[in-house]
Amino acid sequence: MGEDVNSYGSRLYAALRQLTGYTIITSKLDYPAIQRLKSADRELTLKLFSGSSFEVLQELKTKEPEEVAQFLADEADRAARQRVVNTIVIVAVIGGIQMLG
Repeated sequence: MGEDVNSYGSRLYAALRQLTGYTIITSKLDYPAIQRLKSADRELTLKLFSGSSFEVLQELKTKEPEEVAQFLADEADRAARQRVVNTIVIVAVIGGIQMLG
């Protein structure tokens, strides 16, 4: 199955690679699915991401691939920042408990 560089999936794949490397792609899809994405139309792309959130599916249904890639990159950044905040809070709470003890 060859890559159609103009397909919805191929454009999404290229934009995700440019924005995030392989981080998001490999967290969402396995190797065979990635290969299918490279030549997928919008309908198949939706099927490949069927386990994603409602918001992601809506983006895929209504936006251009490059816009979806930016949305996914932004969501990944937000999640990473939230993990850092959560870690800081946990460390602060543990530190506070140890000071009391």
